Amino acid sequence: GFMWLPIIANFFHFIFVIFGFFGAYQYKPKYILIYIIWLVAWIAWNVFVACFYLSVGSLESTQDWLNFGTGSASWWEVNGPGCRVVYPSNLTMVDPYRPLRPERVDGCALPFVYVETIHAALQCLLAILGMAVSLYLLVVLT
Repeated sequence: GFMWLPIIANFFHFIFVIFGFFGAYQYKPKYILIYIIWLVAWIAWNVFVACFYLSVGSLESTQDWLNFGTGSASWWEVNGPGCRVVYPSNLTMVDPYRPLRPERVDGCALPFVYVETIHAALQCLLAILGMAVSLYLLVVLT
């Protein structure tokens, strides 16, 4: 299954990164400014994702917000380092229209919520670095 909201966010991120590279290469300050504005939204998105997976406030990682109610889960939930997945043996209670979710996951070196949070934090750090470089270019170009 797919986590549709992160896929859509990543698609937009690719588009705006292309805008940023194009603006830097062609010396177009407006494109760099658009990229900087996008980076602010990208940082906010990744902070939301980190809070979502860490269950900060009323957010809980068991909610279906990121997958638009399809029941999909993070790829890292069953494919994390060292994880052993146990699926339900009684499939009569399973909804055939939703992806099969594990009954439990044992032995993970790092639980998937932390993998997702580290990934979101890394994205924030890269966005801050990109923002610093973009602001420098914007000052130099104008």
